[in-house]
Amino acid sequence: MIYKNGFVFCGGRLERLDLEVNDGILTRIAPHIEGEGEDCSGKYILPLMADIHTHGCLGIDFCEADKGDMAAMDEYYLSTGVGYHLPTIISSPKKDYKGIVSGLNGRKLRLEGPFFAPVKKGAHDEKCLCLPDMELIDSLGGSVAMVDIDPTLPGALDMIERLEKRGIKTSLAHTGATYTQAMEAFDRGCRHVTHLFNAMNGIHHRESGLIGAAFDRKDVVVELICDGYHIDPSVLRMAFRLFEGRVAVISDSYKTMGIEHSGCAKLPDGTIAGAVKGVGQTCMNLIKWGIEPLEAIKAACVTPFKAMGIEPFEIKEGEKAAFVIAEGCGALKTVIGNNIYK
Repeated sequence: MIYKNGFVFCGGRLERLDLEVNDGILTRIAPHIEGEGEDCSGKYILPLMADIHTHGCLGIDFCEADKGDMAAMDEYYLSTGVGYHLPTIISSPKKDYKGIVSGLNGRKLRLEGPFFAPVKKGAHDEKCLCLPDMELIDSLGGSVAMVDIDPTLPGALDMIERLEKRGIKTSLAHTGATYTQAMEAFDRGCRHVTHLFNAMNGIHHRESGLIGAAFDRKDVVVELICDGYHIDPSVLRMAFRLFEGRVAVISDSYKTMGIEHSGCAKLPDGTIAGAVKGVGQTCMNLIKWGIEPLEAIKAACVTPFKAMGIEPFEIKEGEKAAFVIAEGCGALKTVIGNNIYK
């Protein structure tokens, strides 16, 4: 099969190229390959993406998932162009975490909470919040890849330093932290900010808070939810300029992703509870809203992997085909070997 005339993200660049796939192997990449094939004019051909902040899909929250759910969820993520996803667990009762780990069938997870203060709890249940607790992390037996934490809590800075030394990533989240408090957390080893602008103080001209600290620390990656509901497109354009090269697009999906196709999930009191659009769809939104295509694509295909210390997927000759065909309206088709998901 030949995929013709697509804008291919390959070797760190976007180029109009043809791809030839034989028996599931990407056998050739060239400006022009003779023969008939699928016309991809006006479409992007991208490596598989990452979603490092996602709570579920298809009506299933990762807190509720069992081993039988995981295969269906994996296939859904692939159908949206996501080759790596990090199950993200909202603040839960301490007694529930071991069961949640068991349901994930050996998958590494991310803890978004419970180490938050009530002041910026967002959709988290206040009854589940607690102070930093290394015993909880230890009880989960090496299954934790990332921990979100409010750096203003007693013991938070020590926890950040201990986790980072173990190789567990930390991220500042759901916090009223000042500029100075955020900088102290970055000095202890944290290099990540959860869903920038959401559940944190906005910028004030005399106190720029976590946003200003993240801007000043050029080694920090910031997440953005790019569904158009959590953050206005004008602010997304601003953020991509301020944080050039260190934005990670995330879904922060609610479990109804894949069932609901517009809007966002909300609690009964109107609090935004999560998104229903995946990373692939929102990456195309960014391009539609005026973000440079190369920057939007890197934010979905490169930066999230690097933030987790994982090698990104690449489109390379001689290897198994693994790419997603995307167009401006957000329609996606994923090619993996001989399998096509859409």
